[in-house]
Amino acid sequence: MPSVFRSHRLADLILAIVLLLGIWAYYAMPRAQYPEVDLNWVAVAVVWPGATARDVEREIAAPLEAAARRVSDVRFVAATSRDHVATLLVRFHDLDHNRFERRLVALDREIRQASADFPKESRPPQIIELTSSNFFPTAMVVVGSGSAESKADGRVCDLAEATREKLEKLPGVGRIWSYGMRGRELAVSFDPAALERNGVSLEALTRAVAEQTRSLPAGMADMSGRRYAMRVEGLNANPDFLAELPIAGADGRMVPVGEVARVAAGIGPARELVSLDGKPAVLLSVIKRENVNTLELTDAVHALVRDTNKAFGAPILTLLDDQSATTREAIGVMQANALFGMLVVLAVTWFFLGRRLALLTSIGVPFALAGMFLALHLMGQTLNVSVLLGVAIVLGIPLDDAVVVAEAIRLRLAAGMNRIEAVSAAMKEVARPVTASIFATCLAFAPLLFLPGLMGRFMFVTPLAVVLTLLCSLIASLWILPRHAVVWGGIETGVGWRDSFAQGLRRRYGKSLLHTMRHPAPVFVVFGAVFLLAGASLALEWVKPRWFASDPLRVFNVNVQMPPASNLETTLAATHELEKEARRIARPGELNATLAMAGLQFTPSELVLGEQMGQITISLAPESASGRGVADYVAALRPALQAMSNKAGAENVSVQVLSADLPMLSSLSLRLSGAPLERLAEAARDLRLALAETPGFSDMNDDAGFSQPRLTLRVDTPAAARAGLDPFKLAALVRLHFEGVAVGKVNDGDKTLEVVVRGQAMNQAEMQRWLAKPWRLPDGRMVNPAELFSVTMESTPGELRRVNGERAITLHAGFDQDKLSARQAVAAVDAAWARIGLQPGSRHAGISLQQGGELDDVKASLRDLIAFMALGFVLMYALLAVQFGRLVLPLVILATTPMALAGVVVGLLISGQPITLYTLYGCVALSGVAVNASIVLVSAGEDRLARAQPAFAAAFYAGRRRLVPIIITTLTVIGGLVSLAFGWGGDSLLWGPLAASIIWGLAVATPLTLYVTPLMHAWLMRKRLAASPAIT
Repeated sequence: MPSVFRSHRLADLILAIVLLLGIWAYYAMPRAQYPEVDLNWVAVAVVWPGATARDVEREIAAPLEAAARRVSDVRFVAATSRDHVATLLVRFHDLDHNRFERRLVALDREIRQASADFPKESRPPQIIELTSSNFFPTAMVVVGSGSAESKADGRVCDLAEATREKLEKLPGVGRIWSYGMRGRELAVSFDPAALERNGVSLEALTRAVAEQTRSLPAGMADMSGRRYAMRVEGLNANPDFLAELPIAGADGRMVPVGEVARVAAGIGPARELVSLDGKPAVLLSVIKRENVNTLELTDAVHALVRDTNKAFGAPILTLLDDQSATTREAIGVMQANALFGMLVVLAVTWFFLGRRLALLTSIGVPFALAGMFLALHLMGQTLNVSVLLGVAIVLGIPLDDAVVVAEAIRLRLAAGMNRIEAVSAAMKEVARPVTASIFATCLAFAPLLFLPGLMGRFMFVTPLAVVLTLLCSLIASLWILPRHAVVWGGIETGVGWRDSFAQGLRRRYGKSLLHTMRHPAPVFVVFGAVFLLAGASLALEWVKPRWFASDPLRVFNVNVQMPPASNLETTLAATHELEKEARRIARPGELNATLAMAGLQFTPSELVLGEQMGQITISLAPESASGRGVADYVAALRPALQAMSNKAGAENVSVQVLSADLPMLSSLSLRLSGAPLERLAEAARDLRLALAETPGFSDMNDDAGFSQPRLTLRVDTPAAARAGLDPFKLAALVRLHFEGVAVGKVNDGDKTLEVVVRGQAMNQAEMQRWLAKPWRLPDGRMVNPAELFSVTMESTPGELRRVNGERAITLHAGFDQDKLSARQAVAAVDAAWARIGLQPGSRHAGISLQQGGELDDVKASLRDLIAFMALGFVLMYALLAVQFGRLVLPLVILATTPMALAGVVVGLLISGQPITLYTLYGCVALSGVAVNASIVLVSAGEDRLARAQPAFAAAFYAGRRRLVPIIITTLTVIGGLVSLAFGWGGDSLLWGPLAASIIWGLAVATPLTLYVTPLMHAWLMRKRLAASPAIT
């Protein structure tokens, strides 16, 4: 055995290689906000220009929904129909990657088959698999030109197109989504009165323009032994040439196009408007590819923005937001904490073990972390928040067992043994308990590797990082440290105070332990009181549960809903007024940029389109001494927005704070179903008013109020047939007068322009005169429109939603988690619905209310997480039962766990921090640390019992023997986490409660281990001796 420790060169080589490769892996791992996972969500979008929401639902959304429901393993299907567009959100059950890919192929096949029967004017379906990479833009770049006229002449669109091409060439860019972009066109805007004066029918104009703007291949030709491709080019993009195109009038006279229409090259009408500082702009959202380094990509985007602005000599491009800030901050916090933790570790180990053993022991921490980073990099993982969470959990734990080994070696060196004998004897004593403690902690985390659901996929790498680090620390503790101790270990001279201090600690602890063993009642009363206080804190919610508590991004949205029939310009004007309020309340230097949009809203689950929908994106500058946090800024902004919303004419204004955590849905998602749309809309309105009276609820909105005025032309079929018309031709005729029809394409250099024929803009009075005047038919006859159809004005829903085949309306509601817990929010919703919907004779009878959103995921995640934590404890029990060959003894060891968890709750109560799902991960780590201390203490007691010591003495001297290692372990773990717990490296709702839970848990678990565990162990050993007198 001693010969094993004589040669240290191999250990040095392995140590150096792992450290170097670990450092390389740490810097080579792609940086990302989230791990690369499939969300098992698929979004489908189909555009049908000019169609109403009802038409879209009947012809597009319903067939799409039916196609999706034919695919296996679908959890739910939400189909949303709006004017011009149908969207489908398909969520699958929790599937492995290969099975999900098969279901994705099946879904694609079904949708393609269904699209064969879509209206020919509709565009092909867009099918997008939602992943952690494309769920949220990596960067948002705004393109402007600083001129209010730039959008009209197309300059900002040209700049945006050029910028988009540059962004697409950057390494790692997967897709660029553009908003506010308007394509170039050659517009033929006809005047109905001029057509009538010149006797030209609209069909003749449209046909002439379509025929003369075509460019067609004309086959191949062999000439003089060479083969040529032939092509016929129609009119070019010069508007003057098209204006001179002659058209035959009713009297046979040739009339130039320019006499009946205005021909001009320009940009097409807007489907959404984007404005930066009140001037036209285009928003470019950068979506990265999978396994791409977010920091490198955002650095490249920063460089492109900087170089472009420098080349133009003006701020043409504005970086509204990028994910690098959150990722950099998380990595910076963890690096600062790791450095601080290492300094604490060195100080504590130096104080108790001396300079040499302190250095040898501390080497295990970077070795374990380096091994973990190397393994994760080889597995293709990114450096993300989940990995850093694992580092936060495990930081300080790698030193746990190394301290036990080092302290055992030091005691034998102090007793006069030489290095080899001291290391050999120490390893014989502690190798088995150290191994058992490491594997016990690994078994506590191992079941979490198989946690199902979205949270399981996001958090998979967290327990993986912990397990890998612990296994590497086992190598450091049982191989590298002993070999180095043989060569460099030893007792420093002139530091007898260290031994004196340790002996004094043991002596005072021994007296208190002896008193406790003789009078155990006060100890059990104290710890029982802690347990009862923890239970009351949870039951009465003195400790607030904020299960998905996370740090908000310093960019958020203000959603604006205008009255029905509001056009883009009206909506944009309202968002500008609200944007001014956001700027007015900002302190100097607090804002990075603000962006106003009309015609669209980005929500956590989908993109909402509609001319009455507006959104303001507010990007805050990095937090400084003068700047406020997101919560404080939003709290100041809400009253200003409410005061201004009526003045701006908005129906609803809400704030949407974006999270740096899992991409979850709204805090509360309330789905109403079981009745026609009108009744559901009434129920949603009443429920929203009821919740508005409940303190703590805010930012409520639903999809019931979207409506759109519709002008319906009801065709007189016999009269239309006599005129040679049918509904299809009439629809085309109406479309030509307003929205226009693309009839051809012309080349303009390396660009292609659509040729669009449309009527000149008409106001309501001009439209009524047009409907009252006779129309000229293609054959020259005149017909009165009143003979063909009757005109009615209607209000039609602007949005229709179906969930799993049933009509539904969804109400989204946020709640202040400082005032209401999730359970209280659910209870408040139930109470409100009971008042308005469940009373006898209620007009909402028959309507069902289902609560979803984040709470669905909370319930599922909590249920699964607690079950897998319980499985981990069962596995720990099984390991300890095998290790000690006893069935009851492991219960003594594991008894520290519930009291440590009670300490977590009491600590969170004292510090005012919430309990989160990440706190539960900290509890798993805490149970490992507490169990480790109990294992080495009980193991020492069992060794003394085997050497014929009485049960009382065995437990007493085992406690004295393990006192210093337990204290060192507790102090080093706390030292590794104290800066996170107190926010010295930056406040965080993610790191803070996690670190605080471990620290407070250890504050309770350590006295429990030192006093209660010896009591329980002594009692158990006495029982065993009484039952087996042969044991002496």
